[in-house]
Amino acid sequence: MRLVKLLSQQERHQELLATAIRTREGITNEIWEAIYPASVTPLNKIFSVSDPTLQYLCDNDLLIINERCLKATDKGLNLADSIASELFEVFSRNMNYQFQSH
Repeated sequence: MRLVKLLSQQERHQELLATAIRTREGITNEIWEAIYPASVTPLNKIFSVSDPTLQYLCDNDLLIINERCLKATDKGLNLADSIASELFEVFSRNMNYQFQSH
């Protein structure tokens, strides 16, 4: 018998980010919006280069953030687990702020 665990919405977001950051394509805004309807904040609003952590990753050629996608660079793919961990932190910070302000 298989044990199945239902994931919370935050856990589903984390799984998606962790999986996507390990691919060359990353995650596109289109995919994010297809999985999470318009009620969810667009990907490029949650993960903005104005965030100091994300700016550091971009400046060090580890991450690409633009109007189309969020993805690790070739150099960043080697550090995908660490980058995913940073993305979880940024996601949690930004989403907690949004939930508290509504």
